[in-house]
Amino acid sequence: MNSLDLARGIYAPGRAIFGFTIRVINKTGVLWRISKVFSDFNVNILGAIIPTLTPEVSETTLFFITDFTGSSISPNDVIGELRRLEFVLDAGIAVGEIEGGVFDVFHFPLTVHDVRCIILTEPALKGMVETLRREMGLGGAAFLFHIGSFVGVEVAKYYIGKYGIRDLAKMFTLMKYLIVAWGWGAVVNVSVEEARILLSVKGLWECSLYSGLEDSQSHFFRGFLSGFSSAILNTPTSVSETKCIAKGDECCEFIIEKK
Repeated sequence: MNSLDLARGIYAPGRAIFGFTIRVINKTGVLWRISKVFSDFNVNILGAIIPTLTPEVSETTLFFITDFTGSSISPNDVIGELRRLEFVLDAGIAVGEIEGGVFDVFHFPLTVHDVRCIILTEPALKGMVETLRREMGLGGAAFLFHIGSFVGVEVAKYYIGKYGIRDLAKMFTLMKYLIVAWGWGAVVNVSVEEARILLSVKGLWECSLYSGLEDSQSHFFRGFLSGFSSAILNTPTSVSETKCIAKGDECCEFIIEKK
């Protein structure tokens, strides 16, 4: 797997960095035609923020981060050419307040499947987890588990309602893709059996904060699995973490069973 940078901006002192907001009609060939405009002007595209669309969405706003360093072309020249395209409704230039820096502040709030979300980087996550453990001891781990459990219930209820899926195996297959898309971890194995569910996750965020420990470190995600599975099965479940990357294992392994 390859990592995906969600910075939505760049800071490159000494470079001529410009952003472009482009309102377009949702139709075939839009991205190719826009990219060709930048290519024809020999302008390098460093990043592009492109919202995920459903087929019925008629228009959207794109954001491109470009490098004009050493170019004799003005951003206004590019804007003029973009506005000539029949599917472009509007186009503008974004210049950062810091030299060499441009950030996408035009897409807000962030959403996942029409539900608002926020991004918490590893320092923020580690700060929250370690503060809970330092201030509350074992109670902090229990607190994380219960939060995760409530989150799991709400996530299951939302996607059951959205897609109408009640089948356990299908819901865990959906969860496998959601976990990767959300950046929580990469699910490498899901085995749904009558008596139990076995789940293996690589790079689980909660456990990747630590290394060289003797005990498994997943509490939030373990709680999430408990709440998620309980909501689908409509019965309480227990979740144990039998392998953990914080202990040096290749992946985190979870066993989910009915109580």
